[in-house]
Amino acid sequence: MAAPAAPPRPSSARRDLLALAALGLLAFAAARRFDLFDRLVAGLQRVEGTADEALVVAVLVLAFGLKVYAWRRWREVRLALAASARAEEALCASEARLRLLTRQLPAFLWTTDADLRLDSFAGGGFRRGGVDPRGRVGLTVAEFFGTADPAFPPLAAHRRALGGEPSEYPLHREGRDYEVRIEPLRDAAGAIFGTLGLGVDVTERARATATLRASEARFRAIFEGAAIGIGLADLERRPIMVNPALARLTGRDGGGADEHGLGRATHPADAARDAALFTELVAGRRDHYQLEKRYLRPDGTIRWSRLTTSLVRDGAGAPQYAIGMVEDITARVATETALHAREARYRAVVAQAAEGIFLFAADSKRLIEANPALLRLLGYAAADLPTLTLYEIVAHDRTSIDANVAGIVADGQRPIGERDYRRKDGTTVPVEVNATALTAASGATLCVVVRDLTARKAAEARLREGDRRLREAVDHAPLILFTLDRVGVVTFARGQSLAALGLTTGQIVGCSLFVAGRRFPEVLDNVRRALAGEAFDAVVAIGQHRFSVHYAPLHDDTGAIAGVIGVAANSTRRLRAEAAVRRYAAGLTPHEQVALDLLATDLTQRQVAARLGVGHETVRTHLRRIAAKLDLDTAGRAAVVAAAREQGLLGTADPDSERP
Repeated sequence: MAAPAAPPRPSSARRDLLALAALGLLAFAAARRFDLFDRLVAGLQRVEGTADEALVVAVLVLAFGLKVYAWRRWREVRLALAASARAEEALCASEARLRLLTRQLPAFLWTTDADLRLDSFAGGGFRRGGVDPRGRVGLTVAEFFGTADPAFPPLAAHRRALGGEPSEYPLHREGRDYEVRIEPLRDAAGAIFGTLGLGVDVTERARATATLRASEARFRAIFEGAAIGIGLADLERRPIMVNPALARLTGRDGGGADEHGLGRATHPADAARDAALFTELVAGRRDHYQLEKRYLRPDGTIRWSRLTTSLVRDGAGAPQYAIGMVEDITARVATETALHAREARYRAVVAQAAEGIFLFAADSKRLIEANPALLRLLGYAAADLPTLTLYEIVAHDRTSIDANVAGIVADGQRPIGERDYRRKDGTTVPVEVNATALTAASGATLCVVVRDLTARKAAEARLREGDRRLREAVDHAPLILFTLDRVGVVTFARGQSLAALGLTTGQIVGCSLFVAGRRFPEVLDNVRRALAGEAFDAVVAIGQHRFSVHYAPLHDDTGAIAGVIGVAANSTRRLRAEAAVRRYAAGLTPHEQVALDLLATDLTQRQVAARLGVGHETVRTHLRRIAAKLDLDTAGRAAVVAAAREQGLLGTADPDSERP
């Protein structure tokens, strides 16, 4: 809106009166000099009492001048009133704009008198704060806030303002935040007659500030707590800020930088490359760069890192500083180095392995790589490898080859077993095959290990021949070779002496000796001793036959006892001959020997007598004679049998001599 026009400059009333007096005197002088009265007499004939005609003329002129003066005064007043009206209108408009502004401002104004009594309010802050100031005029500041505590910031600030000291304080009220300033109110003479308060609503600003601080705190937390190194540097590579991770990585609190920049921490072998890339970055020839480099720590150790550096630019695009993200890859580099070394070792092992090893693609069946052992086995040269497929080296139909490949890919690993592979000259070689699928994004690759079975097949043939000969020897030898498991079940039994007992291998294998051999407690005791870990020799009587048996525990791969192995040689004839010699030395007759053998069994004396076809007293007579010949003091049955067993006289009678 345009400013109101300035009022015209008013004329001076004193100057106008002086001009009017001068005009009257001039008129009086002219009337006397030029006889003007005669010319006006016709108009003034009615005037009576006029003595001096010149005076009349002067009066007339003075009257005319007064009229002119009055008209000018009226005109000046009218102009002054118009200017005043325009100024008042402009003032009202300004006040209206001021009131509108104060109503819409996020602030509030108030004034107090010298007693700190509120006498005016203005501003939109009251409305936004939910406060109606119309009912608060006349309240003291203490009544407005509901406290008379002199230390309460609003009260203290108002009192300081009455003392001439402006002050500020923050205020939180009705969920809003305000910044308040209190100023003293002074009159024209400078005397303080009250206070003026201004409160600005800073809630949004406070929230924005809190958000900014929270964001800065998050950035600081990320920066300080990041597991990777983060550093800021100026365009001369001088550090601005580094986080603890970078300090730990370089072994220096400042990230390895000094007045010469970041070069001191970088390994000399990587420094030139790093500096060149940074120069290109600053020059605008690249947006960022990434580099795997080494840091040389003060203790002499080396840490590998992956550095990613970019520029931070201002709104105009000018570079301000560089930010670097540094990841510690020392462990990865060590792993890769170890992996490369291990790969080299594996390649050396594969190259020197006795087994043939090769790789082929699962889809095309084309060979990718093969070790020297496979090439030697099949008679190929390394130059032939790119032209070979699986179908050319496996001497089986395509259907079985494809089925095996599909199974390996599905299972991941599969023992193929024995196969025939085709040599370059067309001959075949027996091999044992194991395969593993190596899956990659480009497709499945199969690793196959091939073992030449030629020597093993020949050895197996020789072993089978030796086993055949051994079986023939055992089957025709006068002995029994047997094995038992831990529960006494016969797992193997062969030998010519089985026939002497009326048995065959098929009849005895699979039977439990503890069940079928209950009639031979001595044999069962021997088996238990062998299962307990004892190896020993014993003579066993089975029916009319006598066997010299060697018992030994049978151990498994872990050394635990898994059963019993034994060899029983049929020594019936030999033992009878030896017993005959002992019997002759003891002076026993054949009838006494038969009686002695029967008495050593579970038969009663009456049953022995019936078996011999003699009387009971005859058996007693045999006992007394045997006891006397064995130099025994008693003829008791148990003592006689024990002495005979000790001297090896039991079981030596000819079975045809049972009857006297």
